[in-house]
Amino acid sequence: MEDVAQLRDAITLRDSGWKTLADPYTPEKSVIKGYKATHLVEELVKEKQAEIADDEAGEKVGNLLGQVYAGNVDRNKARGWIFDLLCDH
Repeated sequence: MEDVAQLRDAITLRDSGWKTLADPYTPEKSVIKGYKATHLVEELVKEKQAEIADDEAGEKVGNLLGQVYAGNVDRNKARGWIFDLLCDH
């Protein structure tokens, strides 16, 4: 949830023309907790998109492994699906 909220905030900042996370009233402070004021907004958008995709892939793999352990999905098929999900071709 935090990644989604930070992505939403970063997109709003980017769309408003912000280049960095520097607070306009106190430029040495970031408007997003945990990040430096000099952090680029566009980089934060990309990072959060990647983190969300990674979380979603992990959830899918976890659900699939649960189906394998329950005997509902063949291990070899699951292996192929996991490879396709997690590996760039």
